[in-house]
Amino acid sequence: MSASAQSSQLVCTAYKQIFRFSGDWGKWPNHWTSYKSEGRSNPVIRVTTVSEDEYYRIQMFSEGSVMADFYVQYDPEASQQKRRDWNDEYVNCYRDPAGDYVYTQKVSLKSLASDPSAWANNQNAILYLWVFSEDMAVLVR
Repeated sequence: MSASAQSSQLVCTAYKQIFRFSGDWGKWPNHWTSYKSEGRSNPVIRVTTVSEDEYYRIQMFSEGSVMADFYVQYDPEASQQKRRDWNDEYVNCYRDPAGDYVYTQKVSLKSLASDPSAWANNQNAILYLWVFSEDMAVLVR
C-alpha cells in the first residue's frame, strides 16, 4: 500500500441480486431486501486505496468471515459508456483482473475510501458487484 493509503468501512443494510441464465440477465427486483429481515447480520465492505492511479482493494465481511477480497482499478472507458447508457454522470466502473466489475452510482471508490459518510449520508449511493465469472450480480446500499 502507498504511504497515503486510505480505508473506510461501509455497512450494507439492503441488497438486490440477479443471475444470468443462458446468457440473459434476470430483471432487478423492484424492492430492496433487508439483511436483517432475513435474520442475517449487515455485511461490511472495506474500501482501501492501494495506489494513486485509482487502484482499490475491496473486502466484504459477514458474520465474522471474509466473503470477498479482491482488487479493482478504475476503467475510464467503461465509466464513460455507462454514464451515457444510464444518463447518469455519477457512475464509475472498476475492473478486476478476472474481468468482473464494481460499479458505483452517486459515489466513487475514492470518496468511499476517504470518507465513510459519503456512503452513510447518501441514500442514493449504490455499489454494483458484477461477478460475471459466476453469472451473478448484487447491488448493495
